[in-house]
Amino acid sequence: MRIIALLPAFALIAFSAVFASAAEPKAPPAKKAAAKPAPKMNAELMGRLLKYVRTENEKGSSMAPSICKILDICDGTSELALQTAISDDRSDGEHHIGVPLDPKSKDVLFWWTRPGKHVVYLTDKTAKLRAAAEDDESGTRLITNEKAEPGFQVELARLAKEASEQLPPLEPAAPAPKK
Repeated sequence: MRIIALLPAFALIAFSAVFASAAEPKAPPAKKAAAKPAPKMNAELMGRLLKYVRTENEKGSSMAPSICKILDICDGTSELALQTAISDDRSDGEHHIGVPLDPKSKDVLFWWTRPGKHVVYLTDKTAKLRAAAEDDESGTRLITNEKAEPGFQVELARLAKEASEQLPPLEPAAPAPKK
């Protein structure tokens, strides 16, 4: 008997709740602010990164001979001296950018490091993938650009975002003197 007595009361509450909500005007859904598109790596952002790495960071980092040899940017007899910077985002490992100390070098290296694994991408200021290598407990090996391209694009996007948000725009080049 007790259940029957509660059932009509419950039904009345449910019935009134349905009709009460139907009678109330509903506000239109709030428009979400358009998400700012992620910046794509371009000459300006790459220039900011390179300027930062070359001017704001200490020299003294290096790349293992086995990695720089497989990327064909050293002879493999000694480490490749670099200037480097590390990304602030370390949610899934460490993300680095490096440039050789040789002022004639056009090489730019991005690499992702987590315990036991390194993935290195070789590019230049054009931000086009030239070569890639993996280094882990099984050794150092070259990987195809097709296999490396998705990871390379993730690194470019990460560094483009940081460059656009944290580094000042490059100063415009001074006009060439008139002759």
